[in-house]
Amino acid sequence: IKNTGFVYGGEVLRLFHGNMDQCITLPQPGVSEHPYSIFYETGSVCNHARSLWRLEYLRTRWYGAFMGWNAFVRLRHITSGRYLGVINGELSVIHKDKADADAITFILTPTKDEKRSTEAESDDNMGKPVIKYGDTLVYLQHVKSNCWLSYQTYETKKRGVGKIEEKKATLHAEGHMDDCFTIVRAQDEEARSALVIRKCMS
Repeated sequence: IKNTGFVYGGEVLRLFHGNMDQCITLPQPGVSEHPYSIFYETGSVCNHARSLWRLEYLRTRWYGAFMGWNAFVRLRHITSGRYLGVINGELSVIHKDKADADAITFILTPTKDEKRSTEAESDDNMGKPVIKYGDTLVYLQHVKSNCWLSYQTYETKKRGVGKIEEKKATLHAEGHMDDCFTIVRAQDEEARSALVIRKCMS
C-alpha cells in the first residue's frame, strides 16, 4: 500500500520555491514572448493547471516507485505535454519528439554539497519513502550539464501595471542559496482537468 505522504513516480505535483509561495510554471498562453520559458510566479497561478508537472523516473520497470535521491528523473508539464530540459543552451520545455535523455534528465538531491552517485534505486526495487510532500527540501540538478535549477531576476514592463520584477528559471553552475524546492501534490480533480486541457489544446 502506498504511503501517499511521500513522493513517488508518475504523480502530478507543483514545485514551490523553498518555503515561499512561488511555483515554477509556464507563462499564461498568449501573454509572454517566451511561451516555453519557465518562470517563478506567485498568487493565483499556484492553483492553475499551467503550474502542474508530472515527476517521472527516466528508466524503471516500476513507474510508480518511491522517488529517491540521485535517481534519474524527468519533469513533464501537464497542460503542454512538454518536458523540462535544455535546448540550444537554454532552459525550456521541449516537445517530446526532441526530448532526448541528455536534454531532459535531472536528479533530486537533498543538498548541493553531496557528490552525485550512480542511480540510487534498482530497477526491481520500489524504493524507500524519503521525499515527503510539503516537507522535504529538494534541489534539482541537470545531469548532462551538472548545473542547478535556479533563477534570474530582471525588471520588465507590464501593460497597465508598469515596471515589475520577474524571476525566470535558468540553469546555473552554482546558483543561489535558496534554489531548493518543496513538492506539493496536486488534487486528483486538478490532474484530471489539466489532462483535459492538454487534449483540447492539442
